[in-house]
Amino acid sequence: MNDVIKFLKEIFMLKPEDNIKVGLTQFKTKTPVERAAKKHVAPQKTEVKLSDLMRRSY
Repeated sequence: MNDVIKFLKEIFMLKPEDNIKVGLTQFKTKTPVERAAKKHVAPQKTEVKLSDLMRRSY
């Protein structure tokens, strides 16, 4: 009988449960995910020098 009363209390009292995750939050991890560092890309020069073209041909 006590079990039935406890069950009904749990249903109607709506106890907040911290350990239950609902929806997309269940995929979140407690530790942050490490991401790869972005490589620094130098901006390309708009003008190409003739000497640069000659060096690249070898």
